[in-house]
Amino acid sequence: MKRLSRTSLKLSTAEPDKGRGTELESSLASPTVMRDLQEFLVEAELSEYYSPLLTRLKVPTVEHIKYVKETDLQDIGMTRPEMRRLKKFYKKECPQGAISKLRKAIMKGGDGSNRTTSPSSPTQRGPLHFSTGAPYLRPPGRQLIPMDSIQLGRTLGQGEFGVVQQGIWKTEFGETLQVAVKQLSKERINTGTQNFLKEAAIMQDVD
Repeated sequence: MKRLSRTSLKLSTAEPDKGRGTELESSLASPTVMRDLQEFLVEAELSEYYSPLLTRLKVPTVEHIKYVKETDLQDIGMTRPEMRRLKKFYKKECPQGAISKLRKAIMKGGDGSNRTTSPSSPTQRGPLHFSTGAPYLRPPGRQLIPMDSIQLGRTLGQGEFGVVQQGIWKTEFGETLQVAVKQLSKERINTGTQNFLKEAAIMQDVD
């Protein structure tokens, strides 16, 4: 059985059904989700740059580091090895690309209702069609799939963040694809949002 775009993650707003995925509420957007900038810099062994980043470059959170230019870091005295270390820890803390879009969907809660996320691969090459064996080519940038196009089947297993089920996806072109759908648990996401996003980043690289 092929995975849907390497990983298929269902963000459901339905009421709980015997332990299945539940609503992702806006409470996930709590500021405590993102780690404190000073704590982040201490871990990266760059604590001496906390004050310059905060006062001179106006960087109040870890996420705001993405807006800082190399010349800005040079201006506050950061060396190239230190910049590389900052970049390394930032990428670990804030996975980018499709995962940042997934983060937005989680934080919005209701805005992402009744859809499944499907991060696009670099080649846009999807699972094989049941009848022809030809690869399904997904439109570039496609991230969300209407929930009414997914038919859920038997439970395949249970992971740290929810239940994985067998599913049938009927594409907008009338193709039928067998996929795996992960239904998220609100309680588990609430207590481990960052870990979930990191897991999703890893799953994105798995064929």
